[in-house]
Order: sequence, then structure tokens, then C-alpha cells
Amino acid sequence: EMHPQNPVPNDVLLSLLGNFLYKQKYPNGAQGQHVSTESPRKFAETGKSVGGKFLSYWNAHGGLAQQGLPISEEFDERSDLDGKTYRVQYFERAVFEMHPENKPPYDVLLSQLGTFRYKAKYNVAGSTGGTGAPKEVGINIVDFRFDAAEVTVPVGTKVTWTEVGPTEHNTVSKSPSGLWESDILNRGQKYSYTFTKAGTYEYWCTLHPEMLAKVIVK
Repeated sequence: EMHPQNPVPNDVLLSLLGNFLYKQKYPNGAQGQHVSTESPRKFAETGKSVGGKFLSYWNAHGGLAQQGLPISEEFDERSDLDGKTYRVQYFERAVFEMHPENKPPYDVLLSQLGTFRYKAKYNVAGSTGGTGAPKEVGINIVDFRFDAAEVTVPVGTKVTWTEVGPTEHNTVSKSPSGLWESDILNRGQKYSYTFTKAGTYEYWCTLHPEMLAKVIVK
């Protein structure tokens, strides 16, 4: 982010992507957190601790200015990218992932927060197919809303809904009805439907009828 009101070098800052994702995925805090057993350093600002290889990485890669303060302890999390489970820790501007299958210094990697945030905010979930118009669109189901109440896509686009909150939901075509109906989706589960004809498609969560949204296909 460009902040011209700040003196150099603070005129360019990293967005608080760790904060955004953590609050979205774990509004009540992640389960199974524990303090590192490897010489943890506690940060009074957040009450969280960082230790072991995560602390070494934090110190070696910009510390507070680059990564921000820790906002969680360590815990195990299933990756939204490859479905595997990794030991992670959330910071204000980053998420550290432990990859013991890699040789140092690549045994600690950063999660792809820019990818997650860009896809969620701008409803992009795939390649453009060479036409400049996205052929895949992702819509997150967050708490009690679809994170894009209305999207406009070209004919042939596959829309994928992903449940990212703690509450069960589904996605069902409402008008016209009967086109698609997902199973009940729990956190991390997805459902896709490809729109082959132009039109306006309204849909909802039948478990929570107040959750309404639409896809406009042109």
C-alpha cells in the first residue's frame, strides 16, 4: 500500500492481510493453539508468543515492520491451496507455514495471503483462458452472507462457492429454480456450477433464506 503522507521508508506499507484472513476464518479464535516450547518470546501487545523456527524466520525477515505482531499461537491448519495440514502461526501481515519436508531455509514458508485476498475481494478463482475475462470465479460463504452479493461473468464461467466460516450453508438456485443445489457445506468444502447460458441467476442458502445473491451471465 502506498502511503504518501508518511516519510520514507514508511511511505510503502504491507496490508494487514494476516488480520483479515484470521478474523474471517476464525472469528472466535482458532482451536488447538499452543505456545511454542522452543524458547518462546511473548509479545505484550497481543499476548501471543513466537518461538523456534518461526521466531528465527520472523527475526531474519523484517520482524515487526515486515511481518507484524503475532495474533495467534501455533496450531495445525488444513491448507486451502493443497488440502494438506501444516503447522501455522498468524501474524498481522503474514501467515507462517512449517514445511518439514523441505530443507532449510525453505522449511518455513509464507502462506499466499495475496492470492487469497485477491480472489476473495475480486471474485477471481482461476485463469483467464486467454480472453481477458475470468473463466472461473470464487465466492466465499462468510458467516451469514455470500461475500459477493452480485457478480457479472461471461458465458462458460465456472463459479465455485467455498464455505470459510463455522456455520453450515448451501447454495441453491432460486430463480430459475432447479439448476443447482449443493450439499450442506462445512468449513473448507466447495461446490461448483458452470453457467452455459446468458441470464440472471438468483440463488440462496435454503438453511438461511435471508442469504440472497445473484450471478449475471453475459
